[in-house]
Amino acid sequence: MYLTSAAKAFKAENIVFENSFNKYVTSEELADGVALSTTFPQSKSSTLTQRTASTNVASKAQTERAAAMIIDADNVEFLKCSFIGSQDTLYTGSVGTNNSYFKNCTIEGNTDYIFGDGNAVFDNSTLNFCGYSDKAVGGYITAAKDKATYGYLFRNCLVTATSSKKQAPGYFGRPWGAAAKVTFLNTKLQNSTIINAAGWTSMSSNLPEKANFKEYNTTYNGAKVSTAARKGVVLSSADAAKIDATKYFGDWTPKYYTAK
Repeated sequence: MYLTSAAKAFKAENIVFENSFNKYVTSEELADGVALSTTFPQSKSSTLTQRTASTNVASKAQTERAAAMIIDADNVEFLKCSFIGSQDTLYTGSVGTNNSYFKNCTIEGNTDYIFGDGNAVFDNSTLNFCGYSDKAVGGYITAAKDKATYGYLFRNCLVTATSSKKQAPGYFGRPWGAAAKVTFLNTKLQNSTIINAAGWTSMSSNLPEKANFKEYNTTYNGAKVSTAARKGVVLSSADAAKIDATKYFGDWTPKYYTAK
């Protein structure tokens, strides 16, 4: 789904937004006879082959960028929605001043599955690594740009992984923009190794140590996980308490927002 700039103040509740490209081959795709493009350079791939009913599209080898939601609108919000994909699932847009809010949502993917610019707050949401069918490869929850004043804020979220697929420790994110801003507060992990000990990693020449990556109170089974090797900032309780989610919204108050 694509929300253009004309979709300001868009709201959605209890809707599943799915891009099935890296999940399964649909009957419609087979009927239409979808073929690899020979026209557009961005459609060329060294890994993709002609897709048939037997193509293992959930494999790492066959994975391509396929967004379930593209947001170019301001002041958009989602309640109890799901965003399903593998690579580049949820694009928060290219405009640094746009704001978005997600509450009690599920966002699923492997590579950079929440990516883009703008200010976005995610409350009480599930962030799921969907894994691959052929190999265990660590993924990245976020790939944030750096035009936004505040960037991404995740509060009281749960990080999970699909048990039926192959998995390896992943990362909270990597900086698409050198000064990317991403903060995770009170994050619960499904298992103790779901996030790599470093927490964050590089993207091209952009280093996590130079970005604005922060976390506080990351736990597994009620106990704090070790953050000794983190490449981002581990906040003190005093500094974490200073973070005000309403600043991410500017002069907008989302309908679904609550302070806690």
